[in-house]
Amino acid sequence: MSDTNLSNSAAQNVPVDTSDAWHKEAQRTVKKIAKLKRILRFKLSQLARLPKAQTAGQRSKCIRQKQELRKGYNRPRHHYRSERHFFYGKDNRISVANGTSALQHCFEEDYTGAGMHQSILTELADTGSRFDFRARHELLGKVFEHYAAGDYPGLDLPSKIKKLGLIIMERDLKHREAMLAHLEQLFRLDKGAEIYFFVETGNESKEQVARRFRHILFVVFSLLERLHLAGYQVKLVVNPAYVASDVKNGDHCSFSVASGGNGRYEMSAGNATFSVKGFEQRLLQYFEEYGEQWSSRVPALS
Repeated sequence: MSDTNLSNSAAQNVPVDTSDAWHKEAQRTVKKIAKLKRILRFKLSQLARLPKAQTAGQRSKCIRQKQELRKGYNRPRHHYRSERHFFYGKDNRISVANGTSALQHCFEEDYTGAGMHQSILTELADTGSRFDFRARHELLGKVFEHYAAGDYPGLDLPSKIKKLGLIIMERDLKHREAMLAHLEQLFRLDKGAEIYFFVETGNESKEQVARRFRHILFVVFSLLERLHLAGYQVKLVVNPAYVASDVKNGDHCSFSVASGGNGRYEMSAGNATFSVKGFEQRLLQYFEEYGEQWSSRVPALS
């Protein structure tokens, strides 16, 4: 069966959403593509001034980029609504990993140019993508300043990010003063932003998880409480599931990132008393609820 016939056959079996929300989403998608077209036309007009031999290769690259970005917008849930991860890339430059998407190059500034890179980050932030910093807490301030200066005039990234995630482990407590100082950057986000603290304890035993969780809570709870009282949505996720990223950092090493979706051990003011004791009690409730499957990081398939 041809690709066309296969697509037509599949389309006949897919329910059609006729709600106003679907039409509005379609209109927004068309506007996004039109905006990318305008940016690419501008880039192509600049390339027209280059020597023909140099222009040919660059023009083909831009056309491929346009096609790939359009494909990405046609699959927003896979490519544009998961998590983004800041990390130190080549030459210790601040870089963005596009999760496990095949369109990683579309997030590389050297490929898209500063203007389109800024547009993509802004669009992702506006649509509620989560930006993760893993355990690189010092990157918070560096990333915010990086995009507030240089080739990104007017990009106030903290005011645009609606979801942010970072990892805290027991070993981070050895440098708690520096860690807490870096985490003060979280107050630059707009009130109401969701902040995910992925608490990594290991899962050798329930006792180990509870002990390390308590140790970490005692150190960071004052910060968590201030964020909560300031109007941020603070969420703790103990031992999240991780996915491998194909991206390599400046040391040419790949790394794992916290996966999307809710963790099995997620806690917030919505399901626990916002206190050290309240979160500890919620952890014990999870242990009882999951029984023998308490150590699994991935919810069982129904």
